[in-house]
Amino acid sequence: MSTGAWVRTLPKSTYYETSKIKSNLRIEDLQLCLNILQYFVNGGHVFANFVGQRFDIEEMSIHEKGPGKEGRAVVEITVEKDMTNPYGTLHGACAAYLVDLCTSVPLVALGIATGIDGSGMSQSMDIIYHSAAPVGCRLRIEATTLTIGGRIMAARCEMLNKKNGKLLISATHTKINPYGSSNPKIKKAGDKDKEEQKEKEKAKL
Repeated sequence: MSTGAWVRTLPKSTYYETSKIKSNLRIEDLQLCLNILQYFVNGGHVFANFVGQRFDIEEMSIHEKGPGKEGRAVVEITVEKDMTNPYGTLHGACAAYLVDLCTSVPLVALGIATGIDGSGMSQSMDIIYHSAAPVGCRLRIEATTLTIGGRIMAARCEMLNKKNGKLLISATHTKINPYGSSNPKIKKAGDKDKEEQKEKEKAKL
């Protein structure tokens, strides 16, 4: 099964709801994004899945920028005890996990909107820890895409204390397409119907 095909077989997300997210994506594309995200935080044996399941996705959108498009996502989550180090603040490894997932969201969204696979595999992550986030701190993570479409894709994010706007973490995340120089296509909603129509037209000839 191709990369573009398997995402269509994923079950509908039960952790995240389209109605609670500010978005300019088509509803079917937004739902597909959420299904893919749930895939990466679902199951009892997935690392830190309990953290990803707590995400409150505030925004997932696509905007024109220069000659191309930019994906944007805003995610919020509250720091809980099982996310902290011995000092009672957000653990650096947990912060890296948040960066990983939250920067992947706009890449996947832009990929779906443009018909390519924006998931990929992590190649590098550059994280700057500016300040600590104690238990109870409400985090606001704003992520945007940098590049997508070839073998390499990248996104950046800032993690803020929602209450006072203080910058806690800034990061860039580079991902690689393991399938080579060409990025696999993701079949968009309605493509199946178009293909079936083409087959019917061919049969008439």
